[in-house]
Formats: sequence, structure tokens, C-alpha cells
Amino acid sequence: MKQLLRSLSLLALGGAMLTSCGGSDKEDPKPALTEHTVKLVVEADQPFTTPSTTPTLRAVSYVLPGQASQAVAPTAGTLKWEKEFTSVKDISLLTVSAESMSATRINLAIYVDGDFKGAKVNSAPTTGQDQQYRTATLQWSEKLGVMP
Repeated sequence: MKQLLRSLSLLALGGAMLTSCGGSDKEDPKPALTEHTVKLVVEADQPFTTPSTTPTLRAVSYVLPGQASQAVAPTAGTLKWEKEFTSVKDISLLTVSAESMSATRINLAIYVDGDFKGAKVNSAPTTGQDQQYRTATLQWSEKLGVMP
């Protein structure tokens, strides 16, 4: 009888240890998102010597994974361009580029699910041949962050 009680108590102790080591049945309070909201922002400055009819942002292009590159031609005098994409399934590598014929500075930024992910600023010299043409590209990787 003693041996039976000893065996039963060892079994009960072993069972208690196994259940205490098991995972929790509670759901993860913040499940991983399968769809994301991506916002791309491009801003350029307007030099005082440039007429407002000059297209400050001459072109903006962007690439989302699994999609072909998209190009946008902003209207003359555009200083800020932004676009928000919803239901983006793959955010492994996001790219935004811009070019200007008159801006001395272009600022690019990427936001994912409302969180700022990275920015890049490209400044032009204030004099010389390079003053009139400026281009900038920002790439953000889900695993690596802002790419050089």
C-alpha cells in the first residue's frame, strides 16, 4: 500500500510539473499584422529665385514589394507629395525617390502603421552647376531599417 501511495504521489507531482511548464492558453495581446498601412512623404523647398511655375518636385516614384515601380509627375510648384497605401501585405523593402529641377533640399520619409521608419535628406550646393538638379532615394527594409 505504501508503494502504491508513493507511486501515485510521484505521478501527481510529475503531472503538476508538466502542466506548470506548458504554454499559456491566453492569446498574444498584440498579434502580428498581416496587412499594413504605408505612408510615403516627399518634401522639397522652394528657392526664392525660382518662379512658382517651375515644377519644384519634377518626379516622384515608389516601389512596394510585388508591384511594378510607379511614377508620379507632380504639378508645377508642388512642394509636398504624400501617399498612403492600405492593406499592404509585404513590407520587406519599401522605396521612394524624388527629383527636382529647382529645390536645394529634398526630404523623404517612410511610415508603417503610423510609426516613423526612416528619412533621408538630400541637400544641394547653393551655387554651381549642381544647384539646379537634385535627386534623392530612400529605401527601408523591414529587417535592416534604412538602407544606405
